[in-house]
Amino acid sequence: MALYTRIEFCQKCNLTSGNLSNYIKRGQVVINDATQLIDDKQPTNILFVNRRIGKGTANAPAPEPATLTPKKRSTRSRKKAKPKKKKIATNRDDFEEDEMSEEIEAEDDIAKSIIESEVKLKKFKAHNAELDNLLKQQELDKKLGKVIPSEPIIPVIKQHNMAILTAMKNAFEAILAEICHKYEISSEDMAAYRGVIYHKCNHAMDEALEMSEKGLADVLDAYITIKK
Repeated sequence: MALYTRIEFCQKCNLTSGNLSNYIKRGQVVINDATQLIDDKQPTNILFVNRRIGKGTANAPAPEPATLTPKKRSTRSRKKAKPKKKKIATNRDDFEEDEMSEEIEAEDDIAKSIIESEVKLKKFKAHNAELDNLLKQQELDKKLGKVIPSEPIIPVIKQHNMAILTAMKNAFEAILAEICHKYEISSEDMAAYRGVIYHKCNHAMDEALEMSEKGLADVLDAYITIKK
């Protein structure tokens, strides 16, 4: 009789630890609950090993069997756990049915993943197509004059107002110079008057720009409402 640890038995039968745990749960591999070792002379284990080797999945050399070393028993009293009843596979058909069910489950999972991916791709394409149609419609409306391009209007208004403000400041500067020369006003007083004029002009221009933007917004809202 040869005893193997889980790792050694996995190497012997070319299994992963997860697969071995599943086989143990299904009763296709019998493990000693007390020692946690696997006896390769146990009838169920013999059938399992022969089947794995017969399929050509256990050609690797088997590891040396583990030596059973007695464990020190604790002096504390322990409750004995009731051994779980395991379903033991007794013939080759049981193994084939279990493996067939595993393959069917794996194929079902793959099919579900493919379907979900296709659904997400269709939704993504539909969303992109909707956005493309919206952009094309906006471009067409602009060409037909149905949509007013409001983006460049505000900068044009600001530039226009700045040009007016500059011209007004130049005119006021000339008028102020004539008044100061005629009435012999000092340069200090002239600078003070100039500051007052510039402040008033800037404030008036800000108010005019605010009114222009509000008027433009009202016109656009009315235009869009009529087109709808």
